[in-house]
Amino acid sequence: MRYFLLFCALVIMASGCSKKEDAAVMPEKAVEALVKDVKPSEKALYVTAKEAWASLTKNNFIALMNNINDQEVVERMFKAGAAFKLKTGIEVTLESSSDGIIQIRPVGKNFTFWTYPDTIKKKL
Repeated sequence: MRYFLLFCALVIMASGCSKKEDAAVMPEKAVEALVKDVKPSEKALYVTAKEAWASLTKNNFIALMNNINDQEVVERMFKAGAAFKLKTGIEVTLESSSDGIIQIRPVGKNFTFWTYPDTIKKKL
């Protein structure tokens, strides 16, 4: 039942986020510079360096960024669970990058989320 309600909320929320604009994302070169030394077989540790918006899906994150200046849409996505704020200090690994955004996984967890590359920094 909980998943059904979440699905209904996402469908309602998505109806207000149907703009077909390109997301305001970082250039691919900036993402490449971030991940150039990371090979898939050796997962480097990163840490979230600042509070930033994130989403469990790439499409929701792009929709959020397309509507970031519309507080009503952002609030609706947040309440529906389609977007959330990352806390600082979370240890993550970099899973992939696409369209100027990155997919990261919290260490020891089995889920990923999408955010901007400048949200994380390499752990020393």
